[in-house]
Amino acid sequence: MTETRSYRQREQRAAHLAGERPHASEILDLYRQVLAHQEPLFERARGEAWAAEGLAALPWGELDTQFVHYIEELVDAVPEALAAAGKALAGAPEATRKEVLRRTLEVGELGEIASSLGAELPVVIFWSRGFLGPIAEAAAARVASAGNGAPHDAEPADEDAAGEPPEPRGTCPCCGWPAQVSVVADTDEERRGGRSLVCALCGTSWPFPRVRCPSCGEHSSEQLIVHTTETLPHVRIEECKSCHAYWKSVDLRTNGHAVPVVEDLASPELDLWAEEQELWKICRNLVGL
Repeated sequence: MTETRSYRQREQRAAHLAGERPHASEILDLYRQVLAHQEPLFERARGEAWAAEGLAALPWGELDTQFVHYIEELVDAVPEALAAAGKALAGAPEATRKEVLRRTLEVGELGEIASSLGAELPVVIFWSRGFLGPIAEAAAARVASAGNGAPHDAEPADEDAAGEPPEPRGTCPCCGWPAQVSVVADTDEERRGGRSLVCALCGTSWPFPRVRCPSCGEHSSEQLIVHTTETLPHVRIEECKSCHAYWKSVDLRTNGHAVPVVEDLASPELDLWAEEQELWKICRNLVGL
């Protein structure tokens, strides 16, 4: 299913946390600027005929024009390093921009292209991911509402030859991106405290076992460690000692007002702590943390 929080809810939560957590206010204010430009992209894509077929039907020619417009509209509202990369992208050949978008969607390598633009990799991804996110979200929502399951390029996993259920999927069933956050919530009587993962690109959420690493599949409770903090009790770091990955988990039972992707952005101190422990994040957020 797709993430249920609207763009308005995300913006309101970001504004609230910017006042409540001053050390994260610059990040959250930047995110609010991005949201203001993402929402029109989402609404436009949701009404397009191609969206019902999923991401395999993306109209790349039209997207390039929209990508340039997105950059030009947002570039004056972002920090200098991001603005410089945005201007380089907008001024690059159309083929370069299309390749950036394609590789971003496919979670491909962008280091060489970033170097050719004279930009750091995270700032290039900031632009391509910020642009593609609402479009991918709209496609996922359309496909889900039509009852078609995952988009055409995301085949569901089948049972194995012995009839065993498929392994839990650690990447998004709609777009193939890794999860941004893990979410714990009471969904129904049969699934109290159920866990789901939320896609870093299209916002799709899907169920995932409580005791399992989304990166390597480790399921020993002794290898999966939880780190909590009193300052933000509903957000915690979950660590896999097998592959040294980490991800943030948001407990909606503790704070029902939380918006998972916003909570991730509002807790940069947790990322800094995890880096000090030499852990790697299964997917950095929009600002590169």
